[in-house]
Amino acid sequence: MASGVLFNVSVAFAIVTGTGAGILSLLTWEIFRRTAFGAAIFALTFVMSTFILYHVVLLVLQSNSSNTQLLECSMYTCLFVLTILLIHYQRRMRARVSNRGETAWP
Repeated sequence: MASGVLFNVSVAFAIVTGTGAGILSLLTWEIFRRTAFGAAIFALTFVMSTFILYHVVLLVLQSNSSNTQLLECSMYTCLFVLTILLIHYQRRMRARVSNRGETAWP
């Protein structure tokens, strides 16, 4: 029984913190909308929303079925692809700045 209660509390905590992080990321995106950092924040907003939906599905289903495992695998795969794309975008941006002879930071 204690593990079921702990599971529900941890999933509820993940939903609340994920929602807060999503709102804060949207507010940060409003500030950095026209920058490369803003594009990364916008992409991460969708990732956080997906994680929130995943935790809601876990809370509702509470089973370890193959569908929830498939959802978890696809979420982590999308997160991995997004991370690789952000690394590639950062390297491309850094190479563009170094080709101009400018510094990346003031």
